Order: sequence, then structure tokens, then C-alpha cells
Amino acid sequence: MDIYNIDSLASMSGVSRRTIHYYVQRGVLEPPEGGGRGAYYTGRHLEALRRIQALAAQGVPLLHMKEALARGDGAAPDV
Repeated sequence: MDIYNIDSLASMSGVSRRTIHYYVQRGVLEPPEGGGRGAYYTGRHLEALRRIQALAAQGVPLLHMKEALARGDGAAPDV
């Protein structure tokens, strides 16, 4: 299993640390595993960020992104 700290995840995904925290806060991205200074992200988080970026490029609002990711398909919902 791949494990990333927030800096590595931000670098690999092209998303800022602040944006990652925002997505977690809004419930679009699952919180990191562990807690505090030992918190870490996995490949599942990286894949979710890539799907979020693809949906954002299609102009999908965060609420609909959350629904699409919860379904697991990552497809843009009919809005």
C-alpha cells in the first residue's frame, strides 16, 4: 500500500495542501488515515483527487462531485 504525507499527495496530484484540506472539510475527500502528525494518505486518496480534478474540469459542483464519488463511478452526474 502506498502511503503519502500531505506534501507528497499535493505534489503528486497537482492540488495544493490548502485545497486538499478544503476537500476533506467539505466531505468530498475522505479524511487522512491516522491522526495528528501521524496522519497519512493512501493511493485511494490520490485516485479520488484525480477524479475530483476531472469532474472539476467538467464544471461539476462540489455537491455533485461528492455524490459521484460516493457512487464510486466518478462520472459527471446529470445536472
